[in-house]
Amino acid sequence: MDAGGTGGAQRHDSGGGAGESAGLTKMAATMERFVAVVKQYPGQQQVDLAVEIEVPGSWFGAGPMGSLTATEQREKYKAQAVEYAEVHEFPGATKGARKTREKAIRFICITNATAEPNSEGYWMKFSHVF
Repeated sequence: MDAGGTGGAQRHDSGGGAGESAGLTKMAATMERFVAVVKQYPGQQQVDLAVEIEVPGSWFGAGPMGSLTATEQREKYKAQAVEYAEVHEFPGATKGARKTREKAIRFICITNATAEPNSEGYWMKFSHVF
């Protein structure tokens, strides 16, 4: 519904009455079976709760993180939030591009934590976590 009158979708009452409401309730109940509830937590709370996410292997394909085989890049890896920073500096997307400073969370892949206890992990922009 567009309360501000900016040209968005409008809701029109078709006068269907109680039968229409019952139909919408039934449809909503049916849709709930196909919807996964995702909880989102503030940055530091993700670290405190040791939130785990699945990271696509393709994210680790190049650079200082090492190189994975094509098969490994198709896998997903569990990673745990271990550190939150209000300001973390990310390199530019291309050589010579401006660096960005954003809120970020450092994740460590659980499989790496056992094999490499001093693993640096992977910093992810907070805006990309969820």
